[in-house]
Amino acid sequence: MKKTTLITVLLATALSIFGQGTINFNNRVLGTLIAPIYGVDASTLANQTTQKSGNTASGLPVGTQTYGGALLDGAGFTASLWARPAGSSGLYDQVATGLFRSVTPTDLRGFWTNSTATVPTVAPGMQAQFVVRVWNNNNGAVASWVQALALFRDHGESAAFTPSGLGGIDVDGNIVIPPNMSGFRSFNLIAVPEPSLIALGALGFGALLLRRRKA
Repeated sequence: MKKTTLITVLLATALSIFGQGTINFNNRVLGTLIAPIYGVDASTLANQTTQKSGNTASGLPVGTQTYGGALLDGAGFTASLWARPAGSSGLYDQVATGLFRSVTPTDLRGFWTNSTATVPTVAPGMQAQFVVRVWNNNNGAVASWVQALALFRDHGESAAFTPSGLGGIDVDGNIVIPPNMSGFRSFNLIAVPEPSLIALGALGFGALLLRRRKA
């Protein structure tokens, strides 16, 4: 009986390991991927609320996008990785988080601290679809993406990307190296006006229309 229980536990453990793919959660892989994240472009109200995506001329792969906001730096910003099986239309699950690097040296601005992320729902060798979500964490007070949206913090989200098969230990016992985030590109954060400001704007617009009608 004890032997049967032990075998069952070992099989369950093995299946759980095989079912967990891994990926290199890193937006700065020299020679492969350079895709920093930019802050809010505060030059105009329209720019503050405009989400952009794509690498610049200094990114890798090289792109043509331009950004008005500064590169993010420091622990006041959180980057999170979200995943779902490739081809799925379901919700994404958060699988990793990281804080942005310090401004020293300056060439690390825009990049978070890298880690190996585990994707419990996708087996090694299989593909997953990912998005990266970043928010201003208000010096650690805003702990989640949902909270950031609810509190109207600066935030941004990448376009979806699907790298090659995930790393880990496959069903044959082979070690598969975690892939880089191929397909990931730079993006910027946007600022969302609080409801009070939106309400004031709507009230002012309504008053203007009423005045025109009376005229």
